[in-house]
Amino acid sequence: MKNKNVLWAALTIIWGGCATMKNQARPQTVTASGEARLNPRNKPLSRAKALARAEKAAIEKALGVRISEATELSAAVVTHEAIDAESSGFINRYAILKERENGNVYSVKIKATVSPLPLGGKPRVSLFSKAPPNSQFLTLLLDEKVKKNAWSKLALAKVEEGFKSRGFSFNLPQNQSGRFVVAIRGLSSKFIDSPLLGNLKSCRAKIDIQIEDTLKNQVIVDRWVEAAGVGGSENLAFERALSMASKQAGTKSATELAQNLWAQL
Repeated sequence: MKNKNVLWAALTIIWGGCATMKNQARPQTVTASGEARLNPRNKPLSRAKALARAEKAAIEKALGVRISEATELSAAVVTHEAIDAESSGFINRYAILKERENGNVYSVKIKATVSPLPLGGKPRVSLFSKAPPNSQFLTLLLDEKVKKNAWSKLALAKVEEGFKSRGFSFNLPQNQSGRFVVAIRGLSSKFIDSPLLGNLKSCRAKIDIQIEDTLKNQVIVDRWVEAAGVGGSENLAFERALSMASKQAGTKSATELAQNLWAQL
């Protein structure tokens, strides 16, 4: 009899835990508010910041988590991604119930449907990390010294792959050039010897990228990315390292460009 009671208690705990997990996995609809300092010169950005903070509050309220203040970044477009990444949840949809300017404060109140990420799931790519409408086309080119590098075509292909993952395209109409010029300014590598690798070769590849806004005649993105690769030969190790570095450089540069463009809308 005692064993039966113990078994029944254990089943009750398991059933209760499963029910709780099931409830937590369901989307929840909540209302939340967010505020931001009003910038008279850039009201759309003030609105985006307030909206991002309202989304942050909605996810915290729905999932019962506290998102750290590290996500309160100066650019709201970055905050959106940080919210999704840290909270293990995302907003399916939302409606703005009220928004207003009160002195130097912009406030937004939303009604949002929040879903937790599935176990082991990855945060969705934020809207603000993808190309805004009508700004997809870019010109991609190689610096003169990079053209002489035998691996420049691989770097070019992988950078383009990274940009395409963020909604940008280099397929311009004939005889036209994009407003934004993406230039691969440098490629370099360093081979690393380690007794732990045995006969394998290890390489670190580095790629430098700049994006110029030709209308404003200024560089708006300037970054370098380094990655490591291991292979049975130096060529294979370098190929793997360069492929990874180039794709990451393309993705990160495209994300930075997209965020820059959204902030100007």
